[in-house]
Amino acid sequence: MITAIFLISIFTTALTLSSIWPGLIPVWIVFAQLFGVVVVLLFFGLMVPFYKRTDSNNRFFGYLTRNLSFTLNHFILRLKVIPKGLENIPKDGKVVFFANHKSYTDPFVVLQMVQRNVAYAVKKGVYKLPLIGLWLQAMHCFMVDRDNNRDTVRRLMQAIKTVEKGQSMLIFPEGGTKDRDNDLIENMKHGAFKVAIKSKATIIPIRIVGNAKIRQRVPFYHTDREVIFLNPIPYESYKEMTTQEISQIVLQNINEAS
Repeated sequence: MITAIFLISIFTTALTLSSIWPGLIPVWIVFAQLFGVVVVLLFFGLMVPFYKRTDSNNRFFGYLTRNLSFTLNHFILRLKVIPKGLENIPKDGKVVFFANHKSYTDPFVVLQMVQRNVAYAVKKGVYKLPLIGLWLQAMHCFMVDRDNNRDTVRRLMQAIKTVEKGQSMLIFPEGGTKDRDNDLIENMKHGAFKVAIKSKATIIPIRIVGNAKIRQRVPFYHTDREVIFLNPIPYESYKEMTTQEISQIVLQNINEAS
């Protein structure tokens, strides 16, 4: 649906403007793409009130989020997302994904692939963006305010409740985009694993490959990204461990994946 809205907006705008000023066709093509993005954002803004009134696991809104991610990756960022290990994702139940984080495009490549509703941890600044912030709230995303620990703890409790209700959560335990030229993880924030522990969720590590290419190629050159969903780590196997021990296991699994 989102892809169709985006493409229709581009083609109708480009054809209309190029027929009026045919000598500026290249300019109108670029303008049409920007207009298509605006139309998609406005559509999502109109859908927010309906999303807030429904359950966070509503399949239709999960579909919209996946379709938006596909549109952004394929048509705007020119990313080809290659998934591996999709069979490791449970169709239901409590799940928390933990992934390496080297690019701002990481949430979208994961959201495109997971066939269930996913909220994710996002820093406070993103919430201030027009329309996008409203959609993140409707998704029940976990807002992280690095300057206000008390507020982060309160929102952590909300994130735990979100997972307990059956909506999966995506967390980047590095605490930001670290060492973008290297896909490997060096350190993790141990506290990031509290969401999984407190909600008694299954942990699924994710290895995202190809981040080093993003800055040099996107959006002018086609770029491949691999998203590897690793073997699940059930709650029963880590419930007696500390957050530091869990983080070391997840770090090792991600770094050794291929």
